[in-house]
Amino acid sequence: MALRVKAIRVGYFDHLRRRENSVFEIDVESQLGSWMQPIGWKPKGGRSKAQMEPPPIAMPIKAPKGRGNITDIPKLNSLGEEISSGGEGGDSESSDDVI
Repeated sequence: MALRVKAIRVGYFDHLRRRENSVFEIDVESQLGSWMQPIGWKPKGGRSKAQMEPPPIAMPIKAPKGRGNITDIPKLNSLGEEISSGGEGGDSESSDDVI
């Protein structure tokens, strides 16, 4: 017995991308996705109304705590100067000639 459902958000089912408000059929209740709404039947499984509603569009993300990737600014500055000056034993080109 096929069960009719309506897509409440964009989703993917049966090798097809289903658009919002499209109506289609699923074979068994276990195929009911969180982005689907039953039409003419009620799910028997323990799905609550909260599980049937779409999640919020945007959720706040907390930035990780830590020092980040840059730990030694003076060392990085000296490395940059060494690269721009040609390093040790490099060519005698001045930094003005380098593009």
